[in-house]
Amino acid sequence: MGATACALCAPAFAVRAQNVFQPKSVIPWLGGEATSAPRETAPRETVAPAPVHQPGPLTGAGPGIGSGISAAPLAPMGASPAPNLSPNLSPNLSPNPAAPFAFNVPNEPPARIVIPRGLDPETSGSAVISPQDLTPQARGSRIDSGEGLSLAAPSAEGAGLAGAFDLGLPQDMWSGSDPDSAEEALKGLRPTAYQAANGVLQRFLIATAPPPPGAEGVAALRARALLDLGAPDAAARLADLARSAKDPAAERAGAEAALIAGRDAVYCSVAHNAVESAARTEDLDGFWIGMRAYCLAREGNPMAAVAVSAMRERGRLDPLTAQLIEAMLDPGMKPFVQAPPPEGLDPLRLAALRQLEIPPPAAGARIAPLALLPAYLASPTAAPEAKIVAAERLEAAGAISTSELVSAYERFGGPPGGGPFARARAVLAAAQGVLDPAAVAAALIHASVEEGPQGFSSLARSFAPFLASAAPGSMQPDLAFAVRDSLLMAGDAEAARRWTPFLPSDTPFERADAAALLILTDPAPQPPLSQEDRAALEARARENDRSARLILMALEGLDPNGRIGPAAPYVQAAHAGREAEASLGALKALAAEGRTPRPETLAQVMRALSLSGLGADARRIAAEAALMTRWPGSQGR
Repeated sequence: MGATACALCAPAFAVRAQNVFQPKSVIPWLGGEATSAPRETAPRETVAPAPVHQPGPLTGAGPGIGSGISAAPLAPMGASPAPNLSPNLSPNLSPNPAAPFAFNVPNEPPARIVIPRGLDPETSGSAVISPQDLTPQARGSRIDSGEGLSLAAPSAEGAGLAGAFDLGLPQDMWSGSDPDSAEEALKGLRPTAYQAANGVLQRFLIATAPPPPGAEGVAALRARALLDLGAPDAAARLADLARSAKDPAAERAGAEAALIAGRDAVYCSVAHNAVESAARTEDLDGFWIGMRAYCLAREGNPMAAVAVSAMRERGRLDPLTAQLIEAMLDPGMKPFVQAPPPEGLDPLRLAALRQLEIPPPAAGARIAPLALLPAYLASPTAAPEAKIVAAERLEAAGAISTSELVSAYERFGGPPGGGPFARARAVLAAAQGVLDPAAVAAALIHASVEEGPQGFSSLARSFAPFLASAAPGSMQPDLAFAVRDSLLMAGDAEAARRWTPFLPSDTPFERADAAALLILTDPAPQPPLSQEDRAALEARARENDRSARLILMALEGLDPNGRIGPAAPYVQAAHAGREAEASLGALKALAAEGRTPRPETLAQVMRALSLSGLGADARRIAAEAALMTRWPGSQGR
């Protein structure tokens, strides 16, 4: 690569990671001896999910987030408009600032699944469920008509928010799994570092599909996992469908989800008996005692003060939560309320702060678990910077769409200064047609330095629809790489291919790297990597280039006859046709390794997903993993 590339900003060509491989790898260029894995049959693709696409245009219709710039969709000047997601798909916050992000039911095929709220008189619109992509078959069938979005199931355990077919999954996804294996697959699920992987996880969690006979607690485990992914609306809805099973764990997940999403008024009214019962029988940590007191205080019932006083004296309610609930009953106490520290936030405290109109601690938006971040978007008093940071983290995890993040930039992003505000100004300028690719690239590089690889990825997807229609041109190599990687991060291989001629290509590795990334991101079938390109990547891998290793091992995993070493248990499950067990096991393994997965693990994950009919998703995950290694902060943040 040319000498002008920035050592901080250029992709893996400049950023070097330590060798995290285990000894005796099965691939020669990783060291150790090669071994031959058994030849495997070609994977069965259930469907080919549509690519995760860039956000739709901003709109100014209505009083929600989308207002304030223009009444018409925005696109770069002189360019074709961004992909049409219809004005109805513009994220819309109702005038009630506590209302969570929501979509209205669109006329166009939706980019996300729309679940009618129905019960909540405080919140209009629909709840967003976040599989990132739907299959072409689903887009042309039941999704367009609105059917299949909240399906009954033979039991509460198998109830879901969308049909498995509509999500690109087999209806019999649990076929062959026993009850213990199904429960184990759903335990301990947590978000991965990759938006594409979390999208797959969400699809499995919301799908209507009967679990193995005898499996118990499946709905509760799914609701808890959705909550941990930052999707409280989906978690609350699923917990509500599972209420007939009388599962305390599902009830707890539903209660926490309602508190986080600002739907606690309805929950307190419809689940009064459940709260009373749980407070008497299931309250091991004091949550239900606090929930009962909170609901009473929310109604203005003076019995709340009696309950709080009694429970505090018995040590069943911590002093800080007790103080917040007492202040809900006595406004005169509000000036004396001590806000919880960022690390001390929980659903009940965040809901009480919202009722008191006390801002949650701004630092919590950076360090709180994903599960709590929607509370910042539902808070009428949270600092704008905290709302933007929360939205960026949720988008990076796939909990909200990129168009929702752009709309958050629009509503909360003006003017103060740098950091999140500077990122918001840059995206909104691009949305209004003020698009300088070099300036965009510089903003991407700065975001990667400030926020690490996930900060880069969120901003990259926000810029992508505007960059896609920009005319490619020459610029410094590090800037050109930032633009190309932004388009690849959004899954726009066609636009990225137009920028490829402007990248440095004076070495075999640079040409091979570009070719390999396009193979991973282009949804259309691509020819295999040439022998010359593979040799160039292998040579770079022997020099401990982490991105090259990830790409090569991902390609090995995607090839049904590729060498990945002894099959992990979840790969064995995929061979046996146990799709849900295999896919969830693979995603759990990926999450366990954080932002720096071992290439061998990535290969196993690719194999399991491919054999389970999710090859297109597997390629997107691999591309995202490879791209995120290239930017500052990817190691150890």
